[in-house]
Amino acid sequence: MLIFDSNTDRRVQTITITSVSLIFLLLIFVISVEIHQLLKGIILLMVLLPTILLWQLSCRKYEISENSIYIKYPVFHKKIDTSLIKEIIEKPGLAEVELKSAFNTRGFMGYIGFYKDKEHGLVSLHCNSLEGLLLLRVGEKKYLINPHNKLSFLEAMRPHRIASKDQTK
Repeated sequence: MLIFDSNTDRRVQTITITSVSLIFLLLIFVISVEIHQLLKGIILLMVLLPTILLWQLSCRKYEISENSIYIKYPVFHKKIDTSLIKEIIEKPGLAEVELKSAFNTRGFMGYIGFYKDKEHGLVSLHCNSLEGLLLLRVGEKKYLINPHNKLSFLEAMRPHRIASKDQTK
């Protein structure tokens, strides 16, 4: 099994660290202010739950096994059968403007969600950077990933791509 870390860019790091710092300050403020305990609890839940959820959804790495790619998250993973991959397209980068076309986190804890690509339609985001992207076309679904060492990832995928092309003949 080959493991590739997700490439994290400076923008994601800055947004995440700033947001978590502000959340921490808000939590200190809420705890220190004299308000009803139930209200404190509700505010804490409203702030902490989305942050924990997004942390759980932020992509950590990609693993290539004999017949699958696993997109790994802190608690779960997404499995993609390599025999179903129709195409792997290199995308040099994605402009922040392009992300405004569908639901996604826009850099908080990575890029999680979906965006609409003019050429490929709705694409599922599983990346922490907008540079060095790979688009996996799996049937009608499309996944955008960004392994740290893109060339090694493509090289590791070469036998799977050849096998999947042979199956379609």
